[in-house]
Amino acid sequence: MTTLTEGSAPVSAELTQIAYELLDQLPVPSHLLIGLAYARAVVDFAIVLPAAVLVATDATRFEQGNPHAAAATLAAATTIPVPIHAFWFGKLPLTTADGLPQFDDAATILHAVEKLNEKEWQLDRRTVDELADRLITSQKLASDSPTVKQEEHSPISLLRHSVSDLLALPRQLDKRLQSQVRQPFMLRRWSGTLQPADLNKSLVKALFDEAHLTTRGEMQIVPNQFAVTLHPDDYVAHFRPNQPAILTEWQAYLRDALDTANQRHGRTRYRWDAPLSIVIETNESVARNSAEIAATTAQPATPVEPTVAFRPNRTVACHIATQPCLRLPNNTTISLYEDLITLGRHPDATITLPDDDLLLSSYHATLRRTPNGYTLHDGNPNARPSTNGTAINGQPVDVAGKQLNKGDKITLAGVELTYEMC
Repeated sequence: MTTLTEGSAPVSAELTQIAYELLDQLPVPSHLLIGLAYARAVVDFAIVLPAAVLVATDATRFEQGNPHAAAATLAAATTIPVPIHAFWFGKLPLTTADGLPQFDDAATILHAVEKLNEKEWQLDRRTVDELADRLITSQKLASDSPTVKQEEHSPISLLRHSVSDLLALPRQLDKRLQSQVRQPFMLRRWSGTLQPADLNKSLVKALFDEAHLTTRGEMQIVPNQFAVTLHPDDYVAHFRPNQPAILTEWQAYLRDALDTANQRHGRTRYRWDAPLSIVIETNESVARNSAEIAATTAQPATPVEPTVAFRPNRTVACHIATQPCLRLPNNTTISLYEDLITLGRHPDATITLPDDDLLLSSYHATLRRTPNGYTLHDGNPNARPSTNGTAINGQPVDVAGKQLNKGDKITLAGVELTYEMC
């Protein structure tokens, strides 16, 4: 059954009622958490699911907190990799709208839960229970004393805090040698037979290692080339038979890790500057059941103008003088008339942009109609940021969005568009 945990922070009667309405309707396993009091923020409402965590801030408290802060607080409380989706509960004043979804009843929240649970990636029941328990325990420790370190004696807790510190450290190192091949990031021996899945977390650790990051404004450029070196016998026995599938799985794991890290920060903090590449090499000097991982950042090559395709029903040229439109790299124009338009490489996006280098996210950016045209928002309609960022005239745009003006140059990772009046 679904559990409901109430923290020490006061919660509105309306939000409490919604929580009890959802208690018998949420899928199992799931956990409802309300009124969690952390040292840095209050989490009014959260649902822990196998596919994600939904976190909400009551709109009546918009001057004291926001969903971004609540999401960041939960992200800091655990290192279990799960997407965190933030939203407002209730209606915000128009002047404070920030682009995040706003739910005001149990039905809309339940609909969001159902959509999330359609995702293929799911945590098992034990991990869901562990995740909820960590969020509750961290809240209790924070409310008792921010300096309490009772959990730090366990190996899991030590790993959690070390990863959290790694992501929080300022990246001040000189990156002049960033394009050169580095020394192996990791040399580790497994007690049993080395399997491809054993390297997933080690690749993620190499991805975010501070020695491999380059600071560019408010963004961190992460390494995009990885070389995994194995003993020849391990490679032949466990890697060579399924090498293409293994490399695809590793790439997907790194992309998910990057998406999750950006969502936890509420903006695009990490990005690749060139296509992701992973290779497997062999060397007899590497011990059996061991692996070395070298991470490198390659300078982006001169961009090649992509061949842009889009849905057949979106190929209508503009004819109305005041009709907003997008001009694509191949000089084709697409008229804009929907209230909400998604752009990305997913076939279900309103405007699908093929991306051979996979720098675009599935739903990379969102256009929302306004009285003055359209606003452009990074990420999907649920305010999940893209992996490689969105910009207008070279200036980064976050999920809160920015009003578009005629002639603005839009950059979606490596694809450039122009906002015009056709």
